Amino acid sequence: MWTQIDVSFLPVPDPNQHDPEVGKQGWGYLPYNDPDLLEWFESVGYQNKIKTVFEIGTFAGYSATMFLEMFPFLEKITTIDPNLFSVKAGVALKEKYGDRVEFVNSSSGTYKDRDQVDLVYIDGNHQDPRPQKDIQMALQMKPRFIMMDNIELPDVRRAVKMNNLFNLEHDPKYFYYTNEHRGRRQPGIIGLFKNVINR
Repeated sequence: MWTQIDVSFLPVPDPNQHDPEVGKQGWGYLPYNDPDLLEWFESVGYQNKIKTVFEIGTFAGYSATMFLEMFPFLEKITTIDPNLFSVKAGVALKEKYGDRVEFVNSSSGTYKDRDQVDLVYIDGNHQDPRPQKDIQMALQMKPRFIMMDNIELPDVRRAVKMNNLFNLEHDPKYFYYTNEHRGRRQPGIIGLFKNVINR
């Protein structure tokens, strides 16, 4: 059983800072040392034979590393983020994983490609209207799955409902976790929505 993944090669975020020009978001990330989360990630990747992932919101590269380590069939992840801090993460990911990684220093609002992928992971700006726009962008890529972090937040939850992803026909699955952020333990929920390509 996995207990954690190695993120020592990635830049270390300062929990007391955030980029005021990019969504005024705090600096948080998935708990890469949570064995239950790692097992859940691995089962999603293995059972569904995910080969391509598009990630909105690179930040420090922790979630991209989780995909690269835990999805045994993954051939390529494209990850985008407009934050300058994330450029360092993109370089580190590329150095370790080579051609399996493409990092683009761009927001989802300015990124133009809409190549089809197996899974889109959304963990960018959580404030309206960005979650709604990110889901619309993801649907244009015709993924088999959309995975979205922080669906417990009001604007994210509203966007998920507006796009009908809570509908049981998409067989939604949820993973509940807690993580320390700015010195406080906080809950989080990841949603996995299936068969969105058939919408």
